Amino acid sequence: MENNNKLKQKALIFIIFIGLSSLFCDMTHAGAKGIYGAYLSYIGASAAAIGFISGLAQFTAHAFSLLTGYIADKRHNYWTMTFVGYLFCAITIPALALTSQHGWIIACFLIVIERIGKAFWQPSRNTLISFASSQVGQGKAFSIQGFFNKLGACLGPLMLFVILLLKSDTPLLHRYQLCFVFLGIPAIIGLLFIIFAKRKFSHPETFESINPANQPVLHSNKIYILFAVGIFFFGLGMLDFPLITMHLSQISSIKTQYLPLFFSGAMLVSSFASLYFGHLFDKVKLLSLALSTFISCSYAFFVFGEDKVALLVIGILIWGIGVGAMETILKSTITLLVVKENRSKGFGVINVFWGISLFAGSWICGILYDVSTQWLMIFSFTMQFVSAIFFVVCHRQMMIKIRNTQLSN
Repeated sequence: MENNNKLKQKALIFIIFIGLSSLFCDMTHAGAKGIYGAYLSYIGASAAAIGFISGLAQFTAHAFSLLTGYIADKRHNYWTMTFVGYLFCAITIPALALTSQHGWIIACFLIVIERIGKAFWQPSRNTLISFASSQVGQGKAFSIQGFFNKLGACLGPLMLFVILLLKSDTPLLHRYQLCFVFLGIPAIIGLLFIIFAKRKFSHPETFESINPANQPVLHSNKIYILFAVGIFFFGLGMLDFPLITMHLSQISSIKTQYLPLFFSGAMLVSSFASLYFGHLFDKVKLLSLALSTFISCSYAFFVFGEDKVALLVIGILIWGIGVGAMETILKSTITLLVVKENRSKGFGVINVFWGISLFAGSWICGILYDVSTQWLMIFSFTMQFVSAIFFVVCHRQMMIKIRNTQLSN
């Protein structure tokens, strides 16, 4: 019993170290993401172009993760892949400061390249955490990581808010460029945490036993496919934030320097949603994701319905709940469904569904925004509501499978 407690403590410390690396890396990515939409609009990009690039960047990250996940499983180089991915982030986002007044195409290129970096670190980092999750519970492990992740995504925009406020007397383009330069600092700190964690826990796969009785591995293709379809519909309806910031930047009552605060607030809510719904997953499995999706599916009506700041804030906070719960429970579910030898590939396949849906959804919503926000709101709500139904069906299938697995053991 004492050895088991020590192993759980080590696993928890390992998760915290990886979480801290996520915190600083996401300060950089989310800080930039909080101003992408407004920045691209300022240097000449249209709503359709922003929606297209936002979706393409996400699709690229998730599509490439199938290849990088396969390589990571074959070569077991999870640490190297994570480090290289973080390095992409540390280079490309500060490089955005070099773009000119009308250089939105170059800026879009750098945004896509940064997301290729995500394809390197995402499946490998998630796999590293999944090894330790068997000791503390899948939902708990990924909720802790998700909390740090979203906390970083909250602090990054806050840092930019301070920069934009202090430099309010300088040209707007220069303020944006200064923001991108400062975002390189937390990215470097995130890289240092990865190096430190690698030295302290060089073989985290030893945390996971073959098939712990209290955390049965399901090996279910049917549930996995149903879950992937639900993820696809969710991604179609969940706008990427650059389109929201572009919308906010066109509302006269909202000043430019306050834009990062909206994303920061969404990420703060998202961090606590990750903790709550991740812990809830260990108790009620995918019912937790169905619940969070039912809550978040109405966000577009608040964000795009009327140009009232109070309603915008409510919509963005609801959006944060949906994103935080989804990212935590997605990882927890894959850990439960896929054995560790194929887990990076398992993350990669789901990421392809997620990436395609984000790409298609962002592009469609960008086009709908230029035509009619009414159609955008209806489309977003419908897709998310359908995804919630799929998650309820997946939950029922998962509980049947868990009962059968426990009986056979």
